[in-house]
Amino acid sequence: MKKLYLISFLSFLSYWLVVVAVNYIISSYYEIDFLKQNNWKEDFLFLTATIIFASVTAFFVYRRQPFLKKFLVVFSAFCTILTIIVAIDWAIIISQIKANRDQLVNEFKKEAEYDIKNDNVKVFSQGFPIPPKNESLQIQDDSIKKILKKFGLTRENLGCTISPELTKAQGEYQKITEVYLEKRNGKNWRDRMENEIEKVRNHR
Repeated sequence: MKKLYLISFLSFLSYWLVVVAVNYIISSYYEIDFLKQNNWKEDFLFLTATIIFASVTAFFVYRRQPFLKKFLVVFSAFCTILTIIVAIDWAIIISQIKANRDQLVNEFKKEAEYDIKNDNVKVFSQGFPIPPKNESLQIQDDSIKKILKKFGLTRENLGCTISPELTKAQGEYQKITEVYLEKRNGKNWRDRMENEIEKVRNHR
């Protein structure tokens, strides 16, 4: 029985280590608080269901064997199977996330090269775009667009969805275009541009 207790404990521990490891990897990737964001209630409910299912299964198999022994065997088997399923499932999901990220990064790199050729580098923003409320703000917005155009820039809103993949892709885009913009506009060009924009905003 001691071996069965040990096997049951190790299989149970393996399952939870996989669950914790997967949640930690995913939460780190998405930059969220692992302890706050992880829904432990669902994990414990799932564990409870596993114990109940193992108990019911143990009751119907090998009737001549002691129930505790049967339960430990079935529970160990279930935990082992679940560990393998969870590990494989999340390995597939993580590989898909990485593949999607790499694809998006490559698309933004190609877009950066295309925009450089057309002297039309994008300044990305996110969120719901709000149009100017009145004519004076519209005039101000048009003036800012002209300043951006002067420095080879144009605005593009990417919508409300923010993801690590998109953030990574934007970073790669900016790395490529920043070199071009410094050659085009000279050193400290961004400070000069911001000063011109600030003057437009302060002008009433």
